[in-house]
Amino acid sequence: MFESALQSALIGDSTLAACLSTYGSGPAVFSEQAPEDLSFEATYITYRIDKQQGGHLVADRFTVYIDIWAYGEKRTTGRAAAQAIDNLLDYQVLTGHARYHKIRFFRESGGPVPESDPRGWHYNIVFTARAGRRAWSENL
Repeated sequence: MFESALQSALIGDSTLAACLSTYGSGPAVFSEQAPEDLSFEATYITYRIDKQQGGHLVADRFTVYIDIWAYGEKRTTGRAAAQAIDNLLDYQVLTGHARYHKIRFFRESGGPVPESDPRGWHYNIVFTARAGRRAWSENL
């Protein structure tokens, strides 16, 4: 799929990176789940990409789930991260991927997710992505 293109877009956005904790040498952005050694007080993002059934000859469709996690007083930066993700991806196009020549994002929904700990803050944003298949376009 296109996890590397999405990861690069997320960690490369300076506004978003300023809202997130640092893990290793960069912003705390993870595919699927956060590492176990990440501090529970960190502000971070996890994302997941699911391919939808019934792909088209020209383009594939995906659902992209992005979750923002924050704790305590950091919920303010969590909200800022959610806004930065909206600004970064909604109606945007990623290019330069080996399999797909254009990946377009469209925001579907988003909102808070209930947490068992009242100090925790969890927000989910769902995008639909359409990705033009490079193999089809190069064989016209």
